[in-house]
Amino acid sequence: MSRSLDHLCPRFQPMAFELLARCAARRVWCIVVDTLRTKEEQAELLRTGASRTLNSLHLPQTWCRVCGHAGGLSHAMDAAPIADLNETNVVKAIQWDQRHVAWKIYGEEAKKLHLVWGGDWHWDFSHVQMPSTAYELTTRVA
Repeated sequence: MSRSLDHLCPRFQPMAFELLARCAARRVWCIVVDTLRTKEEQAELLRTGASRTLNSLHLPQTWCRVCGHAGGLSHAMDAAPIADLNETNVVKAIQWDQRHVAWKIYGEEAKKLHLVWGGDWHWDFSHVQMPSTAYELTTRVA
């Protein structure tokens, strides 16, 4: 599994950076948990219940219908708020309680950028993905 924003579609990457910056501006610091996955990693996440599909946008996309890139980049990112910046163990510092206000802020900022937010599905709060249409990309809020 990759956590690199370099593994995101060229059209999605600046949106992901902007999301993280907007959250930080609202004093919600996030850590990137996942960008690009292999088919085997996705199958394991499905097996353990951490995902509900084998057809994830975290998998290498062979072609992007929006920007035209080819080359196996991700159209999705998982990020999570950090609960305590003084915590030495980052995994323990991640705020996984979905009732925490940080998740509401993360979702609000994602939707302002017209990203699809997994919290609207009521279970995948860390997930954001590219908008599904070119229209959504051209009408996003600056």
